[in-house]
Amino acid sequence: MRMYMGNPGLVLIAVFAFTNLSYSQINGFVYEDKNENGSFDYNELSLSGIVVTDGFKVVKTDKKGQFVLPENPIARFISITTPSGYKHTTRFYQTIGADMLTFGLKKINQQAKKFIQVTDMHAGRLDNWVGNLKQYVKNNDVDFIVLTGDFARKYGMDLYALEVTDETMGSRVVYTIGNHDLVKGDYGEQYFENKFGPVYYSFDVGNTHFIVTPMLKGDVKPSYDTTQILNWLQKDIEMQPKDKPLVIFNHDNWLWDEECVVRGSEKSIDFKNYNLKAFIYGHFHMQFTTTFENGIKIYTTSTL
Repeated sequence: MRMYMGNPGLVLIAVFAFTNLSYSQINGFVYEDKNENGSFDYNELSLSGIVVTDGFKVVKTDKKGQFVLPENPIARFISITTPSGYKHTTRFYQTIGADMLTFGLKKINQQAKKFIQVTDMHAGRLDNWVGNLKQYVKNNDVDFIVLTGDFARKYGMDLYALEVTDETMGSRVVYTIGNHDLVKGDYGEQYFENKFGPVYYSFDVGNTHFIVTPMLKGDVKPSYDTTQILNWLQKDIEMQPKDKPLVIFNHDNWLWDEECVVRGSEKSIDFKNYNLKAFIYGHFHMQFTTTFENGIKIYTTSTL
């Protein structure tokens, strides 16, 4: 004790260095969870090349299945891009705060390469369509069900978080935020995040890269803006092979004409530069399909 008091400068330097190392980066690990127990066991393998993001930076796991992201004080989640041919044995996202973030994946034998879109539920109750959908999924192989927004405020999100899940539907359920799902809180998407996780992320099925994007405005202002989303989106896309087909989900349409450019205050993306096959959304309560001359298709799906 006398030694430290005799040279307090050394103590301050040591504490500063330790603090800097402890909080300047986020570490995690992705592995093949062969027995699906949600924990890494001695005989299980790490997975390299898995795309990981905090919603701002995008990286890949190394040969040991490890990833490192710089600490970002406004990031709330770490999520991974589910690779084709795998399913999750842990959640695909985790809240930032754990000392070590681990993600388990299990190989699956085949993928149906089919999905179902449902949109604009505006539901205070579950109608017959939910039971019909469960039966359809039971009788037909599908890779996922995507709900493209407007669960309808807190009561709708409560209902779907309880009744329309991976477990209840027998297939992965992908949630997309709508304008009426941006509700009062510390920020517009807070309640949605508490129920369903991040409002933007990606996953692969077959040869296709699927991207979930958020509503850019709604009943309450979100914490993100267009520039933030576009910055992440371009980084996510550029982690993929250049010719890989892309499909984007949103509650609203982003592409209104052949230009196919989306602009934020400090960022824009020209989707003609990428292999975008389809932009799929709801919001307008009607059924409509548009095909641009460049081949990009815009699908508007009606309410239930």
